[in-house]
Amino acid sequence: MRAVTVVTATLPTKRISAHPDARKVDVDAVKALANSIAEIGFINPLRVRQLGDAWQVIAGGHRLAAARMLGFETVPCLVVDDDDLHAELAMIDENLCPNDLSPSERAEATARRKAIYVALHPKTKRGAALKRGDQFPSRQVGETGPERFTAATAKATNLSERVIQRDVERGEKIAPDVLAKIAGTHLNTSVYLDRMKATPPEQQRARVLEDLSAPKAPVPQRRLAGEAQYERLVRAWGKASVGVKQRFLLSHIRRDGTPS
Repeated sequence: MRAVTVVTATLPTKRISAHPDARKVDVDAVKALANSIAEIGFINPLRVRQLGDAWQVIAGGHRLAAARMLGFETVPCLVVDDDDLHAELAMIDENLCPNDLSPSERAEATARRKAIYVALHPKTKRGAALKRGDQFPSRQVGETGPERFTAATAKATNLSERVIQRDVERGEKIAPDVLAKIAGTHLNTSVYLDRMKATPPEQQRARVLEDLSAPKAPVPQRRLAGEAQYERLVRAWGKASVGVKQRFLLSHIRRDGTPS
């Protein structure tokens, strides 16, 4: 595991910039944060890295915006020695943890996280172990090494491995420009992304353009309510602690694997 150097510091807001790939700031979220910070102060410092004589936000872009809204000249920070890939990884994890991204945003972020993770830990790439003839990712007792992507991401984001695998498949199987066209539209749903990932890559662009231009068919309220409930359930599960998840599974799943 990489050793990270962390230094606590109070830094000037005017010399801290956002990461170029940072998620767009939500004005309403910034206002809510500003109200909280004004009342009780900072609960969590910003995570930044130094670039020359300035600093770049890795985690805490909304907190920085809130501090500026309040007129703060300085903010509490954790200064880390992250390189480009580790900085982007930490930024993605902060976005995934609240689990409030849209389906297309989650797919894109999770697929990018996997690409970074494999670049940092090549042994975790599917098929790499078989080519070498070893047993990774299965390990002997006492053996150390990087975890498989879904397990490591589950720990970092508090999401289930099943949710992570679902999102990464969407992000990998749907072309990036197609995901971009879906974002912010009525097509940005889990159901539509699953249909699109099953569509051959060479047909995805034509299909999304056709679907966007087609008149919107009325969607049954029952179906809309079901999808909304599903998304809320996924968010709630992602925020639950490991102990709560285990308690739920033990009380609702029979020994044969069927729901109780």
